[in-house]
Amino acid sequence: RPGDPLSQAAAEDLINVQVNQFYVQNSFNKTSMTATVTPTLRLVRTQADYAASEDFVALKADAYAVAEAAGISTTLHHFIILAFATTFSGWSGQAYVGSKGAWLNGDFRMRVAAHELGHNYGVRHANFWNAGQSISGGGTNVEYGNPFDVMGKGQGSHFNAWFKNIFDWVPASEVLTVATSGTYRVFALEQPIATGAHGLKIPRDVQRDYWIEFRQALTGNPRLMNGASVNFGYAINAASHLLDMTPDD
Repeated sequence: RPGDPLSQAAAEDLINVQVNQFYVQNSFNKTSMTATVTPTLRLVRTQADYAASEDFVALKADAYAVAEAAGISTTLHHFIILAFATTFSGWSGQAYVGSKGAWLNGDFRMRVAAHELGHNYGVRHANFWNAGQSISGGGTNVEYGNPFDVMGKGQGSHFNAWFKNIFDWVPASEVLTVATSGTYRVFALEQPIATGAHGLKIPRDVQRDYWIEFRQALTGNPRLMNGASVNFGYAINAASHLLDMTPDD
């Protein structure tokens, strides 16, 4: 395929400016990103061949091989993103969970790059638990169902408190584990704090905890501005689940 999937300037702006600012804000300045953008690399197979096989893993292996042959190391960077014109059907991005390797399939928006890097950082999707008229009873998983989280449908929204805790952006000292009834203060999830809590963790059973957070960046949502957001977090590396605390509405 001729041409560039995106220019070097656009790629540098995507990571060094847009995604970097998002991660600096989310991490309270604990992490930042600087991209090394390679020239466009031509692979050993045609775009049509990769598309027909739907083999994006082979595309990665071929891209790494071509990069190494061009003197570009694939081992010296914390993360690697493969950016290419739309080739595969049904998805904008893919990424490994907890290790480097991400694909941008013709979609170079900030939220897509930030989402895939979130997988590399170690978390799965921010989903919704559809329990019908119940809050947290039996129900079904809705993939990407959290509209307030970049790992769900959030358009550049912050990671939830459980995910930030996994990243150690919200350390244990900023999480209150609640075992008794009481009054507790939670500070806005999007703002750094010197002392206090960014989240409440309420154990439900051996598998799940309730994570309560307070959002203030999504100013168009009065319920978030004036109430709590509640997710299921898990004892294993799993997707989070947003809970509907007003199921009768």
